[in-house]
Amino acid sequence: MISLISLHLGMGNTRNIEHIVRIKAAAKVVFNALITPSLIKQWWYVHTAIVVPELGGIYALAWGESIDAPDYVTVSRLTEYEFGKKLSMANESYYSPHGNLPFEAELVAHLTLDEEGEETVVKVLQTGIPTEAIADEFYAGTVKGWETTMLSLKNVAEDEAMSTAGLLEDE
Repeated sequence: MISLISLHLGMGNTRNIEHIVRIKAAAKVVFNALITPSLIKQWWYVHTAIVVPELGGIYALAWGESIDAPDYVTVSRLTEYEFGKKLSMANESYYSPHGNLPFEAELVAHLTLDEEGEETVVKVLQTGIPTEAIADEFYAGTVKGWETTMLSLKNVAEDEAMSTAGLLEDE
C-alpha cells in the first residue's frame, strides 16, 4: 500500500490534501464501496449514509449513535461522477451541535481511481481548506481523517473483492 499525504497551497489562500492508497481490488469494487451506504458505514464509521449516485446527486453522512441527534452531519453534492473512475463531492452543508465550522470554505473532495494490474490506485484530493490559523485544527483532523478512512476503505474493498470474486468472474 502506498500512503502519501502532501500539502499543496491552492488558489485563494487554501490548503489541499492529497492522499494515495493502493487497493487489491478491481476499480468497480472499490467504487461500489464508495457509493453503497452499507459499505460506507463500514469504512467511514458513520451511523447513517445516504447516496444518490449520479451527477448532481447527494452524498450525506451522519456520525454519532443517535439518528435523532447526530454528532456531525455533512451533505455534499456530487459534482463529478463516472462509475469506476472518479467521484467529486462539494460540501454544501455541515452540522454539529457544537456549532458550524469557524471559517468559510468551499470544500471539495475529489477521488480518482486507476486500475493498475490487479490493484486500484485511489487518489483523494481534498481542496479548499483555508490557510488561516483558525482552520489549523480542521486541517489536521482532515489529514488524519483521510489517512484513517482510506486505510479502512482499503480493508473493506479488499474484503468485498474476496467475497464477490466468484460473482464478478461471471459478468
